[in-house]
Amino acid sequence: MYWIVGRMVEKLYFCMLFMRRAFIIVSLSFLFFGCSPFAKLLKSTNSSAKYTAAIKYYNEGKYDFAIELLDQLRDAYRITDTIQEIMLYSGKSYMGREEYDYAQFIFDDYIENFPKGKYAEECAFLGTECSFKTLYSYELDQSDAAKASEKLQIFVNSYPNSAYVIRCNEMLDKIRKNLQTKEFDKTMQYYKIGEYNAAVISAQNTLNLYPEIESVEFLYFLMAKAQFEFASNSIQNKQTTRFKDCIQFSKDYLRNYSKGKYANEVQSYLQN
Repeated sequence: MYWIVGRMVEKLYFCMLFMRRAFIIVSLSFLFFGCSPFAKLLKSTNSSAKYTAAIKYYNEGKYDFAIELLDQLRDAYRITDTIQEIMLYSGKSYMGREEYDYAQFIFDDYIENFPKGKYAEECAFLGTECSFKTLYSYELDQSDAAKASEKLQIFVNSYPNSAYVIRCNEMLDKIRKNLQTKEFDKTMQYYKIGEYNAAVISAQNTLNLYPEIESVEFLYFLMAKAQFEFASNSIQNKQTTRFKDCIQFSKDYLRNYSKGKYANEVQSYLQN
């Protein structure tokens, strides 16, 4: 099976690369108008020499040079098996430049055209890793987390015996850990600005979503403490009900952490 990219995909690919290539061409322009070995190689019709040089440049970390040559080689090797190597190294070169969206496009295109190709597993993983690197950050929201997690899970399900599964699970753990941190920080922010009821609700939601979070004891404590502050700052006719909730939160903490770090403070809430 050979790499045959439809016109729409080809146009999309070139649109995505236009700005990047413009920058590279400007930055490398002195080579085009000189007599450097690279300039001569670009003008050469020796595809084999270009391919060998492209791989050499990739291995040396000179990704811009590798990309320029690999882009030229697409047409020359379009209907040969070598196109698979060209796609692989092109995607990996973009990864080397940390241009993960472009790299993912190439890896996904490889999988579409060569689902049983000799680099299918590697490209599937690298495309998934690009998605993770593109989406993963502290600002990651639930929607982005779901997209990244879905791609990782699809790879694990498709290649359950792959050596890459361990790295996929590590990335899934990082996504979940990041979301835990966001929820915890949101809870603390509510408490710090005096939104005590919101802090209680947020702490409850965090524990429901992430029961394995490292801050379980603290969150149980914070629910009791925030509820105590909420009740104390309430109008008198609402204090009784809200102090009852504080007592319940305090008992929940002490039932699980009778000798915990915050036990003495929580015990004091039962005496007020």
